Amino acid sequence: MGTEVNIESELPTLDFLFIGGNLALNLVNTWRNRPIPGSRQNVHRLDLLWDLSRAELWWRKACVQHGLTGYEEFGWSEESFEILLALRAELRSLFEGIIAKRADLPRMPVLNSTLARGSFVVRTEGASVSREYVSHDDRPDALLAIALAAAELLATGDLSRLHDCRSDRCLALFYDSTKSGTRHWCRPECMNRARARENYWRSKEREQTPPSE
Repeated sequence: MGTEVNIESELPTLDFLFIGGNLALNLVNTWRNRPIPGSRQNVHRLDLLWDLSRAELWWRKACVQHGLTGYEEFGWSEESFEILLALRAELRSLFEGIIAKRADLPRMPVLNSTLARGSFVVRTEGASVSREYVSHDDRPDALLAIALAAAELLATGDLSRLHDCRSDRCLALFYDSTKSGTRHWCRPECMNRARARENYWRSKEREQTPPSE
C-alpha cells in the first residue's frame, strides 16, 4: 500500500505571499490557486483582494516587506481599488506573455496611465543632486509605486529570470535572483507539496495496475 497524503491538510494558508521578488509581482500573486481535495488537477482560482479592506491590508503588509516608509497611509478609495485590480490583471497578462515568450505582448494602457500619475523631479541638498520619480502632488502614491516597480523590472531586469512556479496547482510568478538562475519553484513548500502529490498519485497508479501474468 502507498502512503496516503491528506490533500486537505496541504491547502495553502490563504494569506498574502511576498515571494515574487518585486512589488508588482507580489500584487499579481494575490491571485491564488486553491486545490480541490481529492482531485489531481482541479483547482479553484481565488482572489485574495476580494474587497477594499483586503487591498488596504495587503498594501500595509507590502509596505513592510518592501520598506516603503510613509506609503502605508495612502488613502484607498473605491476608484483606486478598481485601478489596482485592473493594473493587476494587465500585469499578469504581460508577465505571463513574457514567460511564454509570446511575440504579441499586450498593450499596457493601465500601467501607462498609472505611470502618468507622476514625473521626474530634480532635488538638491547642498552639493548633492538627486533625480526622483514622484507623484504630481509629491505625496506617497501606492498605485504609482507598484507601476514604477513594474517599469523598473521591465527596464533593468533580466526577463529570462521571470518564471511561473513549476507546480501545476500554483499561480505564483517570481523573479529568480539566485546565482545559478535555476530556481523552478516559488517557494520550498510548493516544491514539497508538488513532489508529495506526485508520489501519492504514482503509488495509487501502481496499486490499480493489475499484475502482469
